[in-house]
Amino acid sequence: MQTPPILAIHGSASSGAMWKPLQQICSPARNVLNPDLLGYGEHQSALISQRTCLAFRAQPLIEVIQQYKSVHLVAHSFGGSVAMEIIRAIPRNIESLTLYDPVIPALFKGSDEVNDQHLLADFIALSKIVAATEGHVGMETFLDFWSVPGAWQSMPQEVKNKLAQLAPMVLRDFEEAISVSQNTYTRIPFNQPVRILVGEKSNGHAHRMAQLLAESLPHSQVDQMINMGHMGPTTHSQQVSQSILEHIEKAEQSSSHNTNTQPSISVNMSLHSS
Repeated sequence: MQTPPILAIHGSASSGAMWKPLQQICSPARNVLNPDLLGYGEHQSALISQRTCLAFRAQPLIEVIQQYKSVHLVAHSFGGSVAMEIIRAIPRNIESLTLYDPVIPALFKGSDEVNDQHLLADFIALSKIVAATEGHVGMETFLDFWSVPGAWQSMPQEVKNKLAQLAPMVLRDFEEAISVSQNTYTRIPFNQPVRILVGEKSNGHAHRMAQLLAESLPHSQVDQMINMGHMGPTTHSQQVSQSILEHIEKAEQSSSHNTNTQPSISVNMSLHSS
């Protein structure tokens, strides 16, 4: 019996090419689909002049998934928000979910914790900076927020120029993710295995979103990736890819044995190191 393919979604200011290491690890036994989101890669010229929403961005991927009947879903960063729209629309078509530093600011809206409201305010403030400044300034603020201060300055000028061109789409990503209504992702009937990977060096926003998402989805496991930051899927591509594949294989083994386990949340603080 042929195994379902993996559909891997990239984050903001990126493209499906970031998942090539995952393709290489899985080949030839398993097919990995790594499409570009609308507004990026081969679709970079799309959407700039029109208003969109997360559901609109997710729709092309939903259509691909429906062609294959079912997939294992993988996502990084903003791709996590797109993945949640897919889960919300077609939960029965998803065999498992693996996320690395999922950026889902809507999770903060349903929280009673004061600090969560501060974290949400940081996202709103960051989006305003990207909107109000020219591309290079906005993207410097964006990248330093997700990595470490000075990350932008260490990049070659050619890379900076390419990233600056993506500022309008990064802003669109922010707007779409932030505009999701409160509690949208807390009532999704999704009961397949969920693994949330979060970089040890990722900021507090990423760690908190991982925790809130695990509380929203049953059968969730949170693993902290030692010595990794927000861009772990590219800086530690082999390790992250192997972790993704391990989760998928475990999910398939559980499915084949028809096991009935209770919903659970577990946290592993020291799985991988560089």
